[in-house]
Amino acid sequence: MAARIADILAEAGPVVKRESDPKAPTFRPVEPRDIAILAPTHSMAARYATALKRQGVPVRISATGWLDSPAVMAARNALAFAVDPTDRHAALALLTLGPSSMPLQQAMSLLADGGLETCAELAGLRALAETAPAMPLETLLPQVLRAAGILDWAARMPEAAQAHADLMRLYAEVSEFVSAHRDFKAAAGFHGASAQVFLGWLEARREERDFDRHPDPGQSAGQGVEIVTWHASKGREWPITVVVGLDKKIGEKPGTLRAEFTDFSDLSAILERAILIWTPDLPIKEKKETFIADRRAASEADARRLLYVALTRGRDRLILEWPDFALKKLGESEGPANHAEMLVLEAGMQPEAGSLKVGGASFPARALMCSAEAPGVLGASGLQEASERLAFGELRSMLETQQTAWRVRPSSIVQDPLPEVQTRIVQLDVPPQAVSLVATASERGTALHRAIRVLLLRPDLRPRLSAATGFDEATLDVLQAQADALKQWLTAEGYTQIECEVPIQRREASGAEFNGIIDLLATGGGKRLILDHKSGAGSFAGYFAQLDAYRGVLADQVAAIKPDVAIHWIDRAELEVFVDGKAE
Repeated sequence: MAARIADILAEAGPVVKRESDPKAPTFRPVEPRDIAILAPTHSMAARYATALKRQGVPVRISATGWLDSPAVMAARNALAFAVDPTDRHAALALLTLGPSSMPLQQAMSLLADGGLETCAELAGLRALAETAPAMPLETLLPQVLRAAGILDWAARMPEAAQAHADLMRLYAEVSEFVSAHRDFKAAAGFHGASAQVFLGWLEARREERDFDRHPDPGQSAGQGVEIVTWHASKGREWPITVVVGLDKKIGEKPGTLRAEFTDFSDLSAILERAILIWTPDLPIKEKKETFIADRRAASEADARRLLYVALTRGRDRLILEWPDFALKKLGESEGPANHAEMLVLEAGMQPEAGSLKVGGASFPARALMCSAEAPGVLGASGLQEASERLAFGELRSMLETQQTAWRVRPSSIVQDPLPEVQTRIVQLDVPPQAVSLVATASERGTALHRAIRVLLLRPDLRPRLSAATGFDEATLDVLQAQADALKQWLTAEGYTQIECEVPIQRREASGAEFNGIIDLLATGGGKRLILDHKSGAGSFAGYFAQLDAYRGVLADQVAAIKPDVAIHWIDRAELEVFVDGKAE
């Protein structure tokens, strides 16, 4: 269908001027604004908009995403920062998503280094912050947009007209918020008229039907093909209308709540005659279909009304996207299964070669058959070329190369053959006792590592360990004894300094990286020791590749020192030290 519309525009065929005399019509070449696509749902309309854009055809559609559009997102964060300069999230969002388009790493560095307070991009808003909290919201918003440079930035966007319309709608939402009765806002949980309350009010309305749709950017001469839903097309007309989605099923959508009014004769009592109808979305198919079948007559009546609206919007030409595939089981169900089937069964409509059959009579019509393959994308003509933009470098295709991993496990990067694992066992001078904790293996290991780290480095914090780990005092006594014995052994071996939870990172020549954490790194006397705490069963050989990868990273930093490696088996209260071929 997108390719057919592109052909119509390329042919520049005639359409009747609206103001011309019907008895002696005058014509002009067709333009994109003369064509409308009518779809049953917003999601389907969005797919047709994408297909038209790929054909180089300008499009006008009320798409979703207004609240998170660049201009509105920047305005919301600028407003939040103006009334609360301590709002670091609003500051980061404005810097990275707004006019300055600062790289996220640079913005995070500013935050970490305390540079947000002196950031030049936020200076205008900081100056405004002194008076912003007491300023009326309708006065504050335009000043915030100017101070943040959002208005000038929006004017330079590729879709400047849409960005301007989005900001104008934000002004309108401010006016609506200010004029709304305080009892109405209080009923929704919003009290006051500050900027923070307004921003929360906007966010709460996100789920309202059609609230998040972009506003119409205006009736400019260069507007494109308009894409609207069948509902939204009511009361309008275009020289050429394209009706799509006739294969949409007829039936109440599960999860729908409707209000129906049985009598309008007395408007003062209309609510007394109102009926609420709920069609639940049940997990049992048979039960769900029972509720849908109960709404069958009402669904068919809605379908007839919608079809009448959609098929009568064209002033000069009507184009139907006819789904033959949706008519294979014609008449097998109770009533028409979809809108095309309704037209066949109730109006006798059927496309034929060079004609369209309706109600037993044939009328001249042009029929184009689509192949199974989607039409190709049209080459852009001179009128469809994109506007110039600043770019650097040579335009060329990306080289095809084998992809490499982004993150790898430490044990997988060791390329040299691993030595034969020979170890010696050192029994810690403590009574072996099981460490009890009701948790998963991962949770238990995390708690043990946390407890050992605190008992080694900050034994004064032991009173807090029970709440932090879930261990009782008896278990903490066992771990305290192991930590003391481990510290004594390290001192006896000549290690005078220990560090826990040391992060480690290495980047390979391929660009792949691995990240790890050394449980305990001991240094002293011109040597180093990498020690890993392990709980549960296991063997030294199973963990050696990981430890050897850690050892390689440290050896690259200090070439003269190749660290030793060891494992502290917590449940067995023993150390297992790698011998590395040295005499013991």
